[in-house]
Amino acid sequence: MSQQDQVGANGDRPGRVVVGVDGSESSIRALQWAARQAHWMGATLEVVTAWNFPEGPAPLGIDAHVPWPDELELMAEAQNALDAVIDDALSATSAEPVHGQMIKGEAASVLLNVARDADLLVVGSSGLGAFKELLLGSVTERCLRHASGPVAVVR
Repeated sequence: MSQQDQVGANGDRPGRVVVGVDGSESSIRALQWAARQAHWMGATLEVVTAWNFPEGPAPLGIDAHVPWPDELELMAEAQNALDAVIDDALSATSAEPVHGQMIKGEAASVLLNVARDADLLVVGSSGLGAFKELLLGSVTERCLRHASGPVAVVR
């Protein structure tokens, strides 16, 4: 089936599966599961990693942070690492088109925004947070509570 023949849940575009990846084992399993699901649905797979520069106090709430060259280099390295994670995790699958993107912001907010009109949001059960023994991580819990569509949690 060609992408032109595919129709997503909203009836006018190819399907979209969004998966959050933070490098944790749980997120890699979520990526692999999401790739199989996207393939089965004939959907595009969007792999999302959220990032933030360290924030400092800003006068009057104005954030005038301009990234330094070394920060830009770190962002490029992080994008390369994300691409490598995608390639490594999906080497054994025949995923539909895959788009990896790094977006500035808090993880749950970024995922909820990107997945606003997606057919499915996929997250790992826990990430790189300080409380790995919890059943669900804070990002996963926020996504479950606030997503506008279906959410799959991969253990």
